[in-house]
Amino acid sequence: MKINLLPEEHRPQPIVNVYRVGFLIFIGICVLVSGIIYINAWIELNSVKTKLTQVEQDIIIYGQSYENVKHIEQLENTVKKKRKEMESITKPYLPFDRLLSEVIRCLPDKLWLLSMDINEQGKISLAGVTNRLNAISNYMVELEFSPEFKQVVLSDVNANIQGEEQYLYKFNLTFEQEKAGAANGK
Repeated sequence: MKINLLPEEHRPQPIVNVYRVGFLIFIGICVLVSGIIYINAWIELNSVKTKLTQVEQDIIIYGQSYENVKHIEQLENTVKKKRKEMESITKPYLPFDRLLSEVIRCLPDKLWLLSMDINEQGKISLAGVTNRLNAISNYMVELEFSPEFKQVVLSDVNANIQGEEQYLYKFNLTFEQEKAGAANGK
């Protein structure tokens, strides 16, 4: 055993201090762990950047498709609205083929139709010609007695001379359709 009587400051120090070596090892491990964490974060960041670039490209591609889908949905809604509107207009009235059949069924001999107009409210206007006035009155009576029509009105009659004592009468009639449910109760 050696006894050193020198003051503490002058005594020989060991070449390697255990505390310093431990501290250096601790610092080295911390730097190494920090470096690993930094490298891992850098790799993740680059990965996220490439994924973000891909997502932005997908957004551009799908954004155009989304706009197309939105436009198609708007068209579909417009068509649905128009369809409902058309159904609300036509539902209470006769289908056109039945309406036309009934107009023709009531048509007497020697009377010819020139035009037929139907408005949204179901009011029908007919223009025609005949060479006999009683054909017009017979037609009006037939239309009035039809379960499909009501309020038959003769709005205009004009006589055109075709020859000696030959007359051709132009006339205009207006009448309304019965509603679909009301026609059965007439």
